[in-house]
Amino acid sequence: FMMALFPLILISLHTLCTSTSCKPALPFDKLPKTLKGYWDPQSFLVVAGFCLTLGVLSKIPLGSKVKTSTGSEVRMNGFLSLLVLMGLMPLVVYKKIDISMVQGKFFYLMTSALLLAFVNALVARIWARFLPGRKSNVNPKGNTGNLIVDFFNGREFNPQILSVDVKLHTFRFSMIGLAMLNVAMVVDDIVKNGGKVNPLVVMGSAFQVLYSLDAMFFEEYFFFSHDAMNSGYGFSLVFGQKEKR
Repeated sequence: FMMALFPLILISLHTLCTSTSCKPALPFDKLPKTLKGYWDPQSFLVVAGFCLTLGVLSKIPLGSKVKTSTGSEVRMNGFLSLLVLMGLMPLVVYKKIDISMVQGKFFYLMTSALLLAFVNALVARIWARFLPGRKSNVNPKGNTGNLIVDFFNGREFNPQILSVDVKLHTFRFSMIGLAMLNVAMVVDDIVKNGGKVNPLVVMGSAFQVLYSLDAMFFEEYFFFSHDAMNSGYGFSLVFGQKEKR
């Protein structure tokens, strides 16, 4: 029920709310009825490409190393990755790369992230089933024997797939993605208005970017957070990280 309700609430809010009003109503009449209403190949490639880019940046041999609960070491360079991506924005403007899709296709970007969240949770569920980690990494709430419950809660706390700490990668996707979306929206708004700056847009985005910078700057303490220590890597956590931001 919650796996269906959470995405429905998110999609409904983006369907019911416009630039001038947001009136509560039953969303079923306004929800898209076709696959094209939710699926856009370009948007999915952007989301998947961003996820892959974060994986590549995580291999930069800079930043301190932290030992995870599974015994592996990870490089804490999320803050550097964020700075690198933000530093590329002037180049994007100079090359006149069109970033209007960030606003024009925001709904599709959201549904693509939702689909990716489902895939991530499914891969982690299958991986934990056939290639389980340490017993200390087992999540009791995600090993009930019920497929739906276990998929929702996650079989493991901190799954590691091909030397990648999946939960840390998801956290970076959430925080860095939040910052880059806001930066891209501000840049696109300035370009569309011929260089004029909208102070309301800048202020609204600045606080979210600051929030992301703070999270990434203190990234090495992520493994002491409630999500890292007590939440299994299931659909509930993945959806929350990728969509609620």
